[in-house]
Amino acid sequence: MEPVDCIFMDPARRNEHGGKTVAIADCTPDVGALQRLLTHKAQRVMIKLSPMLDLALTLQTMHSTCEVHIVSVNNECKELLLVLAAGVQTAEPEIHCVNLTYNGKQCFSFTRSQEQEATCTYADDTALYLYEPNASILKAGGFKVLSAAYCMKKLHPNSHLYTSDELVADFPGRVFRIEKSYSFNKKEMKDLLGNISKANISIRNFPSTVDELRKRTKLKDGGDVYLFATTLNSGDKVLLECYKA
Repeated sequence: MEPVDCIFMDPARRNEHGGKTVAIADCTPDVGALQRLLTHKAQRVMIKLSPMLDLALTLQTMHSTCEVHIVSVNNECKELLLVLAAGVQTAEPEIHCVNLTYNGKQCFSFTRSQEQEATCTYADDTALYLYEPNASILKAGGFKVLSAAYCMKKLHPNSHLYTSDELVADFPGRVFRIEKSYSFNKKEMKDLLGNISKANISIRNFPSTVDELRKRTKLKDGGDVYLFATTLNSGDKVLLECYKA
């Protein structure tokens, strides 16, 4: 094969029995074993991989990576795309997070060193607005750098929800107005359930599943109310009653 400008590869994610595979070495062809040959044959090599792959482990295997593109559609992570180039083993790939929505696209880019070096402030309590990063950013692990870029506080190191008194309209994710924060004592739960009969429930760093919480609250799915069950930096477990901003 003569050298070309670009090679695009979409390795088969099925084994010989027809079952789905995720690991790079289990796909056909094994692009991890071929990356040196590929980068000698093309200036750029684009490889589409499973979004289920662990990004850190993938970059350890695919050491010729110069760009990472994580693509979501309506907040569902669909593709992990690597761009390879010869001679970039010591360079740090930039991670591009894209979420394509009905209203346009959300983009956020960073490097792993920027994430490691970023300073994140944690909230003592919730502010006026709640921010939930899109699926691509959650997949990429850009948590501290996101907080620093948009000047907002994180609720908890493991909750991956953010809060601010300022409305950030271009935030790459969902934005909500926090109506009220509820603890799980009987009185506050009674107050909450006396006002609503259905809600969209999300779980973030919380010791119950959506189904368990829905069964406990007897709330139907849907409506204008968004309930986030999460943990604050203090360790308190709360339910946040929210509405789209």
